[in-house]
Amino acid sequence: MSTAKSKIELQMESKARKISEHFVENIHILSSEPSMALYRLQEHTRRSLNSAIEGKLSMENSGEQLRGSVYDCDNDLDALESLKSSAQTFSSIKERLDSIIKLRQKLLMREIRKDSSMEF
Repeated sequence: MSTAKSKIELQMESKARKISEHFVENIHILSSEPSMALYRLQEHTRRSLNSAIEGKLSMENSGEQLRGSVYDCDNDLDALESLKSSAQTFSSIKERLDSIIKLRQKLLMREIRKDSSMEF
């Protein structure tokens, strides 16, 4: 009986091996077939397209914000340059204001002297 079992087991093992080899071969053929490759590419594209579009939109939005920031910085630099070049104008205005203040003080002093001399 043991030889009968071992003979049956050997036959079953041989059949199982052949079936698994055929299965592996078919899987290999299917995976190497061009239409399957195209199908897999299509599936990959379908799955990853949404995230790629979102990334592109995000990059475009970031680019717009960056261009706006660069524009603002350029305007700020222009304003600073114009302030540097206007330093002479500001110093001239300061000198004139100082002289006006001194003249006003002199006028006030004259009025005070005039009023004090009229009292006597």
